[in-house]
Amino acid sequence: MKGLYEVMFGTAAVLVVMIWSQVLADTLDIPEVYTSTLTQQCERVINYAEGDEYSCDNLPEVYNKVWVR
Repeated sequence: MKGLYEVMFGTAAVLVVMIWSQVLADTLDIPEVYTSTLTQQCERVINYAEGDEYSCDNLPEVYNKVWVR
């Protein structure tokens, strides 16, 4: 019975690491939108994920806002 618990714990640990890795990768791929502190308008968008083509005219649903002068 002890071996079964070790297998179950090992499987759970692997799943947690896999999920954590995917969340981290998704978080690092979030685009940055540079926004002017004066005009409150988008200045530019930095895309990190391959294939992303976001711009000020096409903002993503989720992004990191970076305030610029």
